[in-house]
Amino acid sequence: KLSYVQEAIGNRLSFKPYTSNPEIAMQASDVFVLPSYREGFGVVVIEAAACGIPAIGSRIYGIVDAIEGDVTGKFFEKGDVLDLYNQMKSLASSKSLRQIMGQQAYQRVARDFVQNDLVNHLVAFYSKLI
Repeated sequence: KLSYVQEAIGNRLSFKPYTSNPEIAMQASDVFVLPSYREGFGVVVIEAAACGIPAIGSRIYGIVDAIEGDVTGKFFEKGDVLDLYNQMKSLASSKSLRQIMGQQAYQRVARDFVQNDLVNHLVAFYSKLI
């Protein structure tokens, strides 16, 4: 299955192991890809967006909230390797599209995911429950 992607992207594809400093790898990235089957919320997609990196993610709960389709990134159907390949190929082949989506991703994070606002909303939510 990986051969589709390797054929299209060649040596530009890199898999990274766990790190406590993901921003270092993200700074060197053109696109962030999250081929997940389940996510609570795609925080890592928001982190990539904060670095100005567009994302490609599975069309599943959580990730659909973190990516704005065809604005800050692209979706593929979960488990569909050919769909993932096509989305990766489309972004790999267009530097201008990656740059535009990356800028829009950063702007969305700055506008919609301000840490203090999110914490205040979470505290207010829990306060109502108590």
